[in-house]
Amino acid sequence: MSAFGTLAATEIFDAESFSKGLIKRSTSIIFPEMQERISHFEDENKELLNLLVKDLSSIPLLGDNGLKKRTNLMEYKYDVN
Repeated sequence: MSAFGTLAATEIFDAESFSKGLIKRSTSIIFPEMQERISHFEDENKELLNLLVKDLSSIPLLGDNGLKKRTNLMEYKYDVN
C-alpha cells in the first residue's frame, strides 16, 4: 500500500475522494502531537513546500516542455499537446 493509501486507510485523507484520485483532508480530528509535528515540519521546510506547491505545480506535466520530458522519468513522446 502506498503512503497515500495508508493515510486514506487511517482516515487522515478522505477515502472516497482518494478512490477517485483526489487527495482531500478528512474531517477526523488530528491528534495534538501530530498537529505539532506537522506545524514544526512546515516551519522548518517553508522553502521546500513553497517549491513543491507553487513552483513545481506551475510546470505542465505533458508536452515538449513538461515535467515528464524534463525529468525523463516517464514516457512523454505520445503526450497530446
